[in-house]
Amino acid sequence: MLKAALGEFSTDEILFLLAHLKKTGRLSLKISPDKEGSIYINEGSAVHSTYNKFKGTEALYFLSLWKDGEIEFIAGETTKERSIKESSYEILEEIERKKSEMKEYEEKLPPFDTVLMRTPQPSSSSINLRRSDCALLTLVNGEKSIEEIVEESKVGILDVCKGLSWLLKKELVFDPKETGRILREKVRFLNIFICEFGKKGMTVSDWKEKTQQKLTSIDNQKILNRYLIFESDKVIVGAVDENELAKGYILRVFEELFEKLYEDAKKEFGVALAKHKYKTVVEKFSKK
Repeated sequence: MLKAALGEFSTDEILFLLAHLKKTGRLSLKISPDKEGSIYINEGSAVHSTYNKFKGTEALYFLSLWKDGEIEFIAGETTKERSIKESSYEILEEIERKKSEMKEYEEKLPPFDTVLMRTPQPSSSSINLRRSDCALLTLVNGEKSIEEIVEESKVGILDVCKGLSWLLKKELVFDPKETGRILREKVRFLNIFICEFGKKGMTVSDWKEKTQQKLTSIDNQKILNRYLIFESDKVIVGAVDENELAKGYILRVFEELFEKLYEDAKKEFGVALAKHKYKTVVEKFSKK
């Protein structure tokens, strides 16, 4: 039995290893008890894959995008189902191509469990919609997640993500939880920053206190301070009123906050070490 954490090893890296060793068994991927997928390997070749309603190569490509969770190989476990015809090396090449294309759309889309909504009054009525765009719009109903839209669309994850990113750009659909999600992501980055720069010299508590002082002066509308709770070792986000938060305001406040904190870090550690530590923060943040 082989176990690993996604993040340390990607799905395609494990598939390459199993293909090289010509192993037979089931590759199990799990993020949570209700989010699990399987890839069956026969003498190194992927022959069947399942995830929710997905089967075959589409399920396999979906699983290859997971960046966290657990991956486990159970040797000898087989299935009679055959939903994958391509060779392992053809699949690996296609995974690499799709992941490269998906990277662009992942940066424009919220997480796959996000429920999008149609914009009640789009800013422009002169947008030319293709048949595929109209089909996607009918699936955006304020109830289905992006993942569920992929399942029902039957056109593949890449085409759905491409279409949804375009609809978001044209403001025909929107993410009603966007501002809260952005705030939580900024605070996650902030906590990694405080932890990394609090390892030597100024402590985590020192950086947290400095952060609170600077945020108070920058947050001139006194909005964000109401939602942020400064605990002993980290900052957490309390209950968020999406209607009060504005995306532009959050981005502006945190951009100025990180600039000021980084300037203090350069004074504390010197330019070279501060730059190295900041790079480490960015790497840790991007892993999740």
